[in-house]
Amino acid sequence: MKARNLAVFVLTVASTLAAVPASANSTVLYDNTTSSSYQTYAFNISPDWVVSDSFSLSNDSLVNGATFALWIPPGDSLTSVDWSISPNSGQGNFPSGTATSFITTLAPAPSWIFSIYGVDIDLETITFPNVNLAAGTYWFELGYATTALGNNVYWDASIGPSSATQSVYFDGVDYFEESLWESQTFQIDGSTAATPEPGSFMLLGTGLIGLAGLVRRKRKA
Repeated sequence: MKARNLAVFVLTVASTLAAVPASANSTVLYDNTTSSSYQTYAFNISPDWVVSDSFSLSNDSLVNGATFALWIPPGDSLTSVDWSISPNSGQGNFPSGTATSFITTLAPAPSWIFSIYGVDIDLETITFPNVNLAAGTYWFELGYATTALGNNVYWDASIGPSSATQSVYFDGVDYFEESLWESQTFQIDGSTAATPEPGSFMLLGTGLIGLAGLVRRKRKA
């Protein structure tokens, strides 16, 4: 009886540990940055203008942030931008929000960008509540951006693998939407779906072997 109870206990503990997922590290899930980033063109995302870019996930993932490159006049700063992730371009409710807190760094842009266009290119990082997304294709949307000095903001073009569209809204109505010939510079951050640790599988196997040994000894007795 004691041997059987011990075997059941070992098997239960091993099975429970095997079911615990490994801790997942935050990483870049999708990156649309290319050698064409921070170079020659950008698209307006200031009030009434919205740009959507597609991105693909090869695994079920937990998305919790994004980084994107914006053209902003020197001395000005981003104060807010609407964002969304949706299954289709232009559907900004899956989920969505307004970011007002940013981690800002200068993009590695060539020096002639300022002299020709008179702008800095900032990398803006935002975080948002964890979003569970199955493997597949989605759209990351930015729009209605505002700055401290009231300047327009432009999303840096990258000619990356993403597809892109631009829309303009009047009184909340989508006035027109057009496909863009190039996409924008951004990355989607998070972690892939966690999987059981190899050590947990080993522990489960050890428990099963121990159970088999106890049963064998009991039969011989």
